[in-house]
Amino acid sequence: MTDPNAQLSRRLDALRVDYVLQLPDRIAELRAAWLAIQRATDADTREGALVQLRRIAHRLVGSGKTFGLPAVSEAAIPIEQLADALLDGDAAAQTTDVGALVEQLARLDFTNIIAEAAPAPAPLRPAPRSARPAPEVVVGLIWLTGLTEDETQYLSTVLQRYGFTVDQLEPDDVPEEIREQRPAAVVAGMDGVKEVVTGERWDDPATPLVVISSDDRIEARLSAVRIGASGFVTRPFSGDQLVDLLDRLLEHADPEPYRVILVEDDDFLAESFSTSLEAENMRVERLADPMKILKVCQSFAPDIIVTDLYLPEADGMEMAQVIRQHGGFDGVPILFVSSETSLNRQMTARRFGADDFLTKPLTSAQLVTAVRSRAIRYRELRRLMDRDSLTGLLNHGRTVARLEREIDRCREAGEPLSVAALDLDHFKRVNDTYGHAAGDRVLRTVSRLFLQRLRGTDAAGRFGGEEFVLVLPSADAEAAFNLLDKLREAFASIEHVFDEHRFSATCSIGLATLRDDDDQTSLLARADAALYQAKQDGRNRIGLE
Repeated sequence: MTDPNAQLSRRLDALRVDYVLQLPDRIAELRAAWLAIQRATDADTREGALVQLRRIAHRLVGSGKTFGLPAVSEAAIPIEQLADALLDGDAAAQTTDVGALVEQLARLDFTNIIAEAAPAPAPLRPAPRSARPAPEVVVGLIWLTGLTEDETQYLSTVLQRYGFTVDQLEPDDVPEEIREQRPAAVVAGMDGVKEVVTGERWDDPATPLVVISSDDRIEARLSAVRIGASGFVTRPFSGDQLVDLLDRLLEHADPEPYRVILVEDDDFLAESFSTSLEAENMRVERLADPMKILKVCQSFAPDIIVTDLYLPEADGMEMAQVIRQHGGFDGVPILFVSSETSLNRQMTARRFGADDFLTKPLTSAQLVTAVRSRAIRYRELRRLMDRDSLTGLLNHGRTVARLEREIDRCREAGEPLSVAALDLDHFKRVNDTYGHAAGDRVLRTVSRLFLQRLRGTDAAGRFGGEEFVLVLPSADAEAAFNLLDKLREAFASIEHVFDEHRFSATCSIGLATLRDDDDQTSLLARADAALYQAKQDGRNRIGLE
């Protein structure tokens, strides 16, 4: 199996060679810009040529060191500084021979530069311990180990109801078994953890380890942290408590690829940055023209925008202000990556909308770390804003927006789309009999079923009270009915436990499929009418419209 780190290093090395080969063209552009400045007959033409000179020099300052060629950056710095001084009307700068600075850059021995270039950036991931390919994660598979027989039986029953697959392993078997397959998570009793963990720590960070312990002291929790546990549950515990924890851990363990808009008009830097980000499973949309940023934001829905400070048509600070004016994107983090070293300029960029400022040159690892950390925080913030606080599902407004988007997408792709309105039967009776806390537990349970059993492309939202809406793209009436009927049966089979009470609940569902004359309002109305009919026909069933 090909080592992805070696592939990345080879790709970056190839980019470095290509960069050196195009340097003569960049120097020719500098000469042309300087000649245009000397020949300019009016202030506007001269200013335009100076802006072009600064932009080319700025690219070289940032890209030279990034590609391991510091001599290029050092030779370009005085050209950029002089261009800035001339643009600011500095009289002393008028006497400096820009052409001489350009020729100094041209005299660099490119053959020696590439031979003496700094080594490629360090791999983004540690080298594998062996050539054996890493096992695939089995989605939804939970290993239980080191627990009592009663705990294992109880957790197996609860987890399977929520769509997990459960295997019981003896602690000694875990290190061997994990070579063949990786579970989504491992749940281990504290007494059996030392047998589960190989070496000093749990060595598979992609698979969360949850420790169950009878000791709630900080010493026990610290021991769990030191062996690499992601979660800690104390006895006595409920199955719902563990499922809630697993849901949170698994959501972060295998997130949807972060979406990055990279605004960079230097092709070589754009290729280098996007290669490094894509190697870390991020989706990158490259953009050279900042005038298209709003259109790309609307179609791509970024988690973060990475941009240079100096761009054609509009600089990065102006672009950031435009983005912040738009209500849909005002919270998207903006990360400036530039060779600009002026602290005043960097602070100004932050004041006009930048979240942070990274100075070129930077390694692939530095870029990836900065992008990932900000994308994670943005997704968490967006989740708090877009999600219902009790159930974790989309709120009313985001559900309608998602449905509108899926209608447009499915129509453009010629695919079917189904929508379901779901309501819990006799939910007021649950609240009146067992209390609102028990009712909240039931709402969280059905929401968790949605998250576990719906497809990755589906969306579930809480419309209010005990009513939910499910958006099922690319599903015709038959496929949607089969999916929803299994969900309905699974919910009816769950025994809800609250205090000393045990009870079950059911739900009714209305299903509608997109027609040519539908918009989101009419489609939701038809699903709601089908739900009403299902309740009229006796509840705990699916109505079709």
